[in-house]
Amino acid sequence: MKRAITSVLLMTMILGLASAAGTNHYLLVYDHPTAATRHAIQFLDQYARMNGGYRMEVVPLEQISSAQPSDYRALVVLDTGPGEGIDSRFSSVIDSWGAELPVAAVDLVPGRRSTSVDHSGVDAVTAATMWRGRGFFDGNNQVYQMHERWSDFVVQTLNNAR
Repeated sequence: MKRAITSVLLMTMILGLASAAGTNHYLLVYDHPTAATRHAIQFLDQYARMNGGYRMEVVPLEQISSAQPSDYRALVVLDTGPGEGIDSRFSSVIDSWGAELPVAAVDLVPGRRSTSVDHSGVDAVTAATMWRGRGFFDGNNQVYQMHERWSDFVVQTLNNAR
């Protein structure tokens, strides 16, 4: 009898831990493997950990089929391509994942001044503006503030998920 109770308690604890771990994970999918993408991913990863305890998993767009929506709290789409607005290559991912999870789309374009970005099926959209300089911390505090604004937007989306 004690073994049965111990087994049930152990299984409950393991399932609880597995479930809790899954709810703090989010998936970031990106399209262009550039230095800008790497810096943005690094910034968001640190920011989301510090401001919500969220853990990021990263996958390139062409490998999204290896991931399962049920394993994540939300999907973050990071578009760092040269065009304005979310790249249409993300449409099928946003449509299929958006049926199961909140989707936050981040459109990060160097030097863009407009913040108007829209995409059907996306729960939340942000656009980073005025990205100039040679990197995150090139002495221009506006660069850091810009990344902080869109990262905060993503964390708010994660907070509102599930």
